[in-house]
Formats: sequence, structure tokens, C-alpha cells
Amino acid sequence: MDDSGNLFIADLSNHRVRKVTFFEPVVLESLTIAPATATIAAGLTQQFTATGNFSDSSPQDLTRSVTWSSNNEPVATIAAGDLATGVADGTATITATLAGINDWAALNVAQLATCGDTLTTHATLSADLDCTGTTGTVFTVAADSVVFDGQGYKVLAPSAALMVSSIGNPGVSILNMDLSGTASNGLKISGGSGNLVSSVDVSYTGVTPAGYGVQLESSTNNVIQNVTATNRNPGVWLTGTSGGNTIQNNNFSGNNFAIHASQLGQGNSYLNNDLPNTTTCAIIVGATIRFRSRATTIR
Repeated sequence: MDDSGNLFIADLSNHRVRKVTFFEPVVLESLTIAPATATIAAGLTQQFTATGNFSDSSPQDLTRSVTWSSNNEPVATIAAGDLATGVADGTATITATLAGINDWAALNVAQLATCGDTLTTHATLSADLDCTGTTGTVFTVAADSVVFDGQGYKVLAPSAALMVSSIGNPGVSILNMDLSGTASNGLKISGGSGNLVSSVDVSYTGVTPAGYGVQLESSTNNVIQNVTATNRNPGVWLTGTSGGNTIQNNNFSGNNFAIHASQLGQGNSYLNNDLPNTTTCAIIVGATIRFRSRATTIR
């Protein structure tokens, strides 16, 4: 061995000296399941994948090598081939395990929403939904902590008065759906607290701005994010004692008013919203015009 710690072995038969090279063993350090969260209806399936993260920083697809399991088989099962099946409403934890290392994902099994539904459990869409004949409210959330995940699908209801309503329910999540069209109003949350509206399009596609995109009516500590509400009047409307809400990363372009908030609500935050091309003004708090701007960062 030399001063640098290199080991050499003499090969006397060939009069050569060979350097011995040691390699660190590559070991599995962690697993990553994708998707981390998914929502399906009972009877439908969800594909999961498992990626192994090794000590040499290399990833490897281990989907068919891990052992898959569900902690709640009355809600969802998963076969050895990584395909989960929804059984009944609820939530199951899907786990992948290999060599004592595991990761997990949340699988929500929800009712398949239809036109005019009252939602009391998790709900989802599995395709675009035509609710042309609906003239009242298309979906009414009527229980706490309901997750309504549209999976990116579109709901067509050109004659509806309101696309989604939630009254007095805390912890509701309304996610990933296209509600744009000529419905009079988009989405209303009345009362309750701690609700989330994310990645929803409630734009009006008629000629001139009409109705509200999102209304919070005396509702507190909600998050409205990544929402598109264009050609509305206003884009988002905070009425009554709505306070402590976070309105962030939304597209409120082309509205008569982008954000209209009551003076009674306190502690609302408006962060990084796009407000271009407003007809009258960008933000009104009570009867006060705050400013016109493309991006907001005010509290």
C-alpha cells in the first residue's frame, strides 16, 4: 500500500504489480410513490409507480419489484401489478415496500358526481359532464371536509345560476375542474372556514362581464389559489365578515372588478394575483379603490 492508501498486489508469475480497486456497494436508500395523492370513483382504477433512489444518486423503476398493500381494503385494493381499484367511499393508504424501505400515497375513493348532486362524501369526475338542462345549482356540498376533485374535467352548464355551492361546511376542498361558460355565477362558499379552492376555472365566456367567479360570504381562513376567473364582475368577492383569507396566484384578468372585499372582513391577504385589463378597477376594499396592478402583494 502506498502513502495515498492505494493497495497493490504483486503478480510474480507475470512480473507485474496490479492495483486493487474497491467499489462502494450501491444500496437502496428510499422509495418514491407517484402520484402521492389520487382520487377515483368506486369501480375505477388508479395506476401507481414506485421509483427507487439509490446511494449513487441513480433512480430506478421498481414498480414491479416492490410489495404493494392497502391499509383499508373495504375502500380500495391494490394488486401485485400496482393497479389500485376503488371499492367504496373513503380514504386508503397505499404502501410500497422493498427491503424494509417503504413509501405511501393517499387514495381517495369518491362518489361520481352528476348534475344537480348534493355531495356529502368525497366526489370526483371521470369525464367531461354535460349539465345543459340544469338551471339552479349544479353541485351543492353539504358536509364537512368533502374533497371534490374534478380531475381536470369540464362541467358544461350554460343555464345554471351557480356552478358549486358550499354552505356552512369547514374543511372543504374544491379542486381541478373547468367550470367556465355562461353560468350566471361560479363558486360560492358561505360560512365555514378552512376551505380550499385550487386549480378551478370559473370564467364567464359571454360577451360582457357577468356574475362573480368566487364568492366568500362571511367565511374565514380559506385559501383561493391558482383560480382563473376572467370576464366576471367581480373575479373574487368577499362579503360579510370574510376575514383571514388568502387569495394567491390567481388569474383575475379582464374583469369589471378583479377583487371586491367588504370592509367588515379583516386580515385578508392578496398575493401574486394577475389583474390585467380590468374594466373599472383592480381591487376594492369596501368603497375604497386600492390600486390598479397586474400583480398584487398586499396584506
